[in-house]
Amino acid sequence: MSYSAKNYTEQGGDRTVIGGDVSFEEGARITGFPTPVVIDFKGFNFLNALNENVDVTDIIPVETFREASRCAGPIIIRGLSFLDFEVGVQGMATMTDRGIYAMAPYNGNYGASLIGILTLLLYLDEDKVWVSTSAFIPFDDEYVTGVSVSPDYATLDIGETAEIWANVEPGTAVNRNVRWVSSDESVVSLDISEYELRDDYTPVIATAVGAGTATVTATTDDGGYTAYCEVTVNEPEPGPDPDPELDPEPEV
Repeated sequence: MSYSAKNYTEQGGDRTVIGGDVSFEEGARITGFPTPVVIDFKGFNFLNALNENVDVTDIIPVETFREASRCAGPIIIRGLSFLDFEVGVQGMATMTDRGIYAMAPYNGNYGASLIGILTLLLYLDEDKVWVSTSAFIPFDDEYVTGVSVSPDYATLDIGETAEIWANVEPGTAVNRNVRWVSSDESVVSLDISEYELRDDYTPVIATAVGAGTATVTATTDDGGYTAYCEVTVNEPEPGPDPDPELDPEPEV
């Protein structure tokens, strides 16, 4: 590009390029631009913490937060994992009256494909740094479409246990949490209450308590899809008849 009076002006040290392209060769320096502040969560896992306030002072010191809040340049959020994915959030943040606010694209486990948008707030309270996620907006094809369980039938003796696994579909679904319930706790009890959530990377443990049949139901947190495992608990086998020689009839 060549400069002329039409596309280049200089006034008292201020130079303005009007139109055209500017290229910077190796070794060139640009000064005067604000330096961004990077807030690095270093892989901190925000598992199942939606709408909760989490103390992250050990990861993001108070002074780091204050430096970012005073910075005239951009704020970069990175290294924050969510919903047990290994590749976390990285995006730009802005300063608000409440704290540092970010809407960041979120990547999945196995590459850089975007699976949604995470909204978070980083703020200072009582000399501690807190982070809160206020919304996670998955893209349409990352919503849950169904669930299955394995096994879908089991036979146990009293006192025995079995692992029952849920498989949330599709494999790229964001919210993989499931609620479990037994139709009859006197027959089959579970190691989780009906009010708790468990992701499908962890099985539920069913324990045979009494003879009969119970249905163990898995219900997805996203969409309310259900799948069932029928568990039959056997009657205990009767013990052997007593040996009359070892247990003689009492004399009359």
